[in-house]
Amino acid sequence: MYLVKGQLYNSQDSSKIAVDLNVSTAGIVSFSNPRLPSFNISDVTISPRVGNTVRYLDLPNGFQFESDDNNTIDAISEKFNPSRLHQIIHKLEAAKEFVVVSVFVLFVVGWLFVEYGIPKIAREVAMALPEETSTYLGQGIMETLDEEWFKPSELDEQEQAIIQEKFRQMSDMLGYTNTELLFRSSYIGANAFALPNGQIIMTDELVELAENKDEIYSVLLHEIGHVHHRHTLRKLIEGFSMTFLVMAVSGDVSAGSTMIASAPFFIIQATYSQDMELEADDYSLQHMSANDIEPEAFASILTKLQLSHTTTYRNCMLEGDPTSNRIQECLAKASEIEDLSDQDSFGYLSSHPSTEERLSKFKNER
Repeated sequence: MYLVKGQLYNSQDSSKIAVDLNVSTAGIVSFSNPRLPSFNISDVTISPRVGNTVRYLDLPNGFQFESDDNNTIDAISEKFNPSRLHQIIHKLEAAKEFVVVSVFVLFVVGWLFVEYGIPKIAREVAMALPEETSTYLGQGIMETLDEEWFKPSELDEQEQAIIQEKFRQMSDMLGYTNTELLFRSSYIGANAFALPNGQIIMTDELVELAENKDEIYSVLLHEIGHVHHRHTLRKLIEGFSMTFLVMAVSGDVSAGSTMIASAPFFIIQATYSQDMELEADDYSLQHMSANDIEPEAFASILTKLQLSHTTTYRNCMLEGDPTSNRIQECLAKASEIEDLSDQDSFGYLSSHPSTEERLSKFKNER
């Protein structure tokens, strides 16, 4: 005879009563209240054990018995409905060492998936998607950026036309006839980046930072490299993948709409991975000679970009009018004071691989 103390629920009127459940050696389930019906154990469904949480016995006619007497319920299950799987699961849950190892393995697997799995999947998906998809994803992003981040360009129209002409020559030669160069003024400072649909935005501040056109053209060639490898699309896919992962774990479905709404902000703020930057570096270096661009021009403008995002440079520029001479004076001052080894200029430069490692390819190229 097995006796289990607990609560009996009736689904028809949501009532509950404290009662003892008895199971005879013949498998007959009865209760200490004689007015309650009896059942055969074969008609009872016993919930599996999960640690020391409450167990449920689903009975015929809508009754459910609840109890925390796991040991007795385990004895009943083993006697009348033995389940090897449930026994194994309980033993594993009860083993603290196994729980600790399982949590550690889960953490490591999760980290590996986020660090390597998602980027790998994003690359394959991005390269397999048709061009129409990139165009669709890019629609509306520029409008949002103009509303929130940018102001109309103040560059001289003739200077814009010269840069646009060179950009079109490079794009046509490389087979990207659908790319578009847009100039904007922005408080984010000197910067350039590509949208999924092939639009490339260059800020006035970057143009003003350059001492010659080769420095500007080298940045544009680098951005075409990002377009070629679909880096922005890959970053968006990675971002959406992480969002969906969070949604699956937390059940917060609002995260998806939040990610979509913040896509323009994500594009500006999110830096490319090291592999992506190196791919764009190699692409631009490969095509510089054919476009009559000196490789050292890229190393020069990247160093200036890095300096332009330092506190010393910004404070210096606030002290006077932003003329060409003033820009060069502030760059020189920042170069003397700032340690650039750990700086990161909006994805162009970072410490792993080091700035010098990346720039040395362009400085040593002849």
